[in-house]
Amino acid sequence: MDAKPEIAEMREKESVLGQLPVYRLYADGASQAIRKNKRRLGSWAFRLEEEGGSVVEACGYERYLFNTRAELLAVVKGLEYINKPARVIVYTDYQGFLDGLARLETWKARDWRKSANGIKKVEDADLWMRVYELSRIMQITVQKVSRAMPNANHQRCHRLANLVLRKGRKEWNLARKNARNNPDSINIAGPTAWSSPVVPNVCVL
Repeated sequence: MDAKPEIAEMREKESVLGQLPVYRLYADGASQAIRKNKRRLGSWAFRLEEEGGSVVEACGYERYLFNTRAELLAVVKGLEYINKPARVIVYTDYQGFLDGLARLETWKARDWRKSANGIKKVEDADLWMRVYELSRIMQITVQKVSRAMPNANHQRCHRLANLVLRKGRKEWNLARKNARNNPDSINIAGPTAWSSPVVPNVCVL
């Protein structure tokens, strides 16, 4: 007797998943105020390990980046680097990513609003939209890390994020010095200015 349709479908999915590449993605972000008016500089870092394959590390910084967005951006950068069908285990200390991953379908159905009849958008909706798109081609699971349960690779990402944050702060101070007569001129380019592309293996401690 043939297996029930749902059992057959489950077995087919298991077979497909067994053929997908497996990645471990370690990600962390950092942020700090750069002026008294609460403008901030944020950074991200990730380490990507393909099972039985290569290891990639990347990091960068952006202005107007608060800590929660920096944490989420670190994960998104890593997922975008994969950008193909895969099984991905995300190691992060950001509980918001775990919670948000479970709410993607609900947020999508609400047009990325916090409530069905509300007008307030989900915070960092642009990044969550990208997570949703990538989740359609990936199987994403989360391994929560914490001080009580540390992970060496995640700690390395933490150090990388803070390292590049210090670099960004130095460049910010230099830009302000060069624009001494008009300090705000370095902000004209807007929040996408100073954004760092993913360049693999550029983060060295």
